[in-house]
Amino acid sequence: MTGVPVTPVGLWGCHRIYPIGRKFRPRLGVAGVIVVGDAVHIDAGEDVFEATDRIMTAIAACVATARRIYPQRPRRGEGDWWVRRPETAVMRPTPRERHSDRWS
Repeated sequence: MTGVPVTPVGLWGCHRIYPIGRKFRPRLGVAGVIVVGDAVHIDAGEDVFEATDRIMTAIAACVATARRIYPQRPRRGEGDWWVRRPETAVMRPTPRERHSDRWS
């Protein structure tokens, strides 16, 4: 709404440092990857759902790149609960069944 470009950012590896639903234990040597994408410009009159989908597509592309370049692989006996293929980082379309949003 303000016309400020949105900078998409994708992270990978942080879920290994503080995993949801698992016991926290500080871990040294766990890599974290941050990928910053090109700014997404939103026009003032653009449909909010289309704008959201474009932003989320850019974020998913950053996550896919972060997964692709992630330098670590599971060690023997560690389990691969944290591994995901890059092509699974996809945008799910924004539900359009809402009739209005809370900002209007």
